[in-house]
Amino acid sequence: MQNPFARQLGYYLLNNAYDTCYRVGEFEAYETLGTLRNRLKTNNYNKYENPTGIYFDKGDKNVVFVEGMDDRYPVSLIIKDFGNSANQQESEYALKNGLNVIVAKNKGNSYVSYYTDDYKQAPKVKMHFALAKVNGYFDLERGDTNEDWVKILANACSDIMDMRTKRIQVAFPTVRFKEFCPVKAVELAHNIDSTIYYERDVMGLAKYGLEPKNRQFARVVWNGFMFADGIGAAAENGSVGVWMKPDPAQFEFWGFAHELGHVNQVRPGLHWAGTGETTNNIYSAWVQFKLGPGWYRLESEVTGQDIYSGIKGGRFNCYLEEGVRKGNAWQLQKGPDYGYPNDKITVPNKDHEGRPTGKDTTLLTGNYDHFVKLVPLWQLQLYCTQAGYSPDIYAKVMQAIRTTDERGMSPGQLQMKFMREVCDSTQMNFLPFFEKAGLLKPIHFYVQDYSPDWLVIGEKQINELKAYVAEKGYPQPKGEVNYISALNWKMYKDQAPIEGTLNQGCTKTNHNNTPYIQVDHKQWKNVVAFETYNAEGELLRISMHGLGGDNADNYTKVMFPKGSAYIMAVGWDGTRMKCYE
Repeated sequence: MQNPFARQLGYYLLNNAYDTCYRVGEFEAYETLGTLRNRLKTNNYNKYENPTGIYFDKGDKNVVFVEGMDDRYPVSLIIKDFGNSANQQESEYALKNGLNVIVAKNKGNSYVSYYTDDYKQAPKVKMHFALAKVNGYFDLERGDTNEDWVKILANACSDIMDMRTKRIQVAFPTVRFKEFCPVKAVELAHNIDSTIYYERDVMGLAKYGLEPKNRQFARVVWNGFMFADGIGAAAENGSVGVWMKPDPAQFEFWGFAHELGHVNQVRPGLHWAGTGETTNNIYSAWVQFKLGPGWYRLESEVTGQDIYSGIKGGRFNCYLEEGVRKGNAWQLQKGPDYGYPNDKITVPNKDHEGRPTGKDTTLLTGNYDHFVKLVPLWQLQLYCTQAGYSPDIYAKVMQAIRTTDERGMSPGQLQMKFMREVCDSTQMNFLPFFEKAGLLKPIHFYVQDYSPDWLVIGEKQINELKAYVAEKGYPQPKGEVNYISALNWKMYKDQAPIEGTLNQGCTKTNHNNTPYIQVDHKQWKNVVAFETYNAEGELLRISMHGLGGDNADNYTKVMFPKGSAYIMAVGWDGTRMKCYE
């Protein structure tokens, strides 16, 4: 036998020393990315399905035997370098039945690229990577165990390791896996898979039979921080470790769901100007609520502004103050991150349909706090789905968006359509809720975003929507929906009445050199929020349930600034009882 390659292969085979694990495998077809993107109205899913577990160095010459290809369905091999090298090079090689000789143009892990709209009928393709370098990969669906994972890491020859589950695939540094997840791959795999499970739950993909075979994708990058793009989610090498921790209490569910949520933003119906960093966080909030350790980004973070800055729940309280109490338009509510427009620009003006008016407008613009804007969208999920008043609200809204042609609609039209879809999907009149939240208010403002644009809503459009909902005869939702949060949703579900005695359990305290009244939840039960009034009955402040409280939710610090006369405790149904004077 003269050929050294054939001689070496023959030697291994004759001596039962040839390991076919990963070198021999079957690979399946997946739905074409563009077709899936258009069907779900999202961004791209995984371009790198079918990891092979085979690694190539640049210049490696390998023989790949292929069997079972149908000429109608092209198949290729991608070698992708996700490592710390210039441009993270990628090369692709068309395959055919029989013998294929691959000379690697770059180093990297390899993937069988097999996409077709006819993926359900396309046959599986068998491949043999003869004498190739085995890196391996972890596959939860295949039944891989933590013991398998330890062996895979120990034998890895690539600087990047692939891990996949039913719903997601990741490509992270091998050395980081050894640092953050040396043993518990099954637990980590459940963390990343559950994230996508709950995002798809919000989207209603299983409910409407739309859940794709295709996975989402996340990978390491070597500059920047965290972001999403046409490939998937990405985290810089120094930050990716928070996505690699098997303990759910330490895994960064919010950030992981946030970036993957960018991919899942249903567009344009839930992705109009000003919502680029907001509607993806509907997923983040739900994932964190379902999988996290009981700390909530909106309700638990120590932040805020004004006399409630630097306090637990301060960001959620910005919405209650800026939107519900002050009545500011939804996209113009200030928060600790943004809210002070200082960019002076001149732009062509538009009307509510997005048509140029022929006039230029000079104005101050800037970003507004994305998390403050999230609060009312999060409240809809809590009230309807978690408290049970209209389960699967976003599933129904997104299905309506997926089945509607919204091309050419302006941001204002999309915002109005969203509110209409919420009412139609729930068969409830949420317009009073939207009015208090600031969405159903006139606005003519140039909002900043990745694609800034005019957001224009006039009284005419508002009156038309009110007339539409009135004609439908939808009842209003029960209760003070604008006060629901992750800390008090059970009160709405249980419809528990307020319990308390005037001034009992109320203690004077101080924060930011401002008087507060600390209200004990054991003395005042089932209070969803507290309202502070002056002697004339003017509402001075709203304090969310748990504002400034401890992790055990034992009390609320209620703002009681100069001029305050009394505090009203608010029940889930809008009942008000004097709590302190």
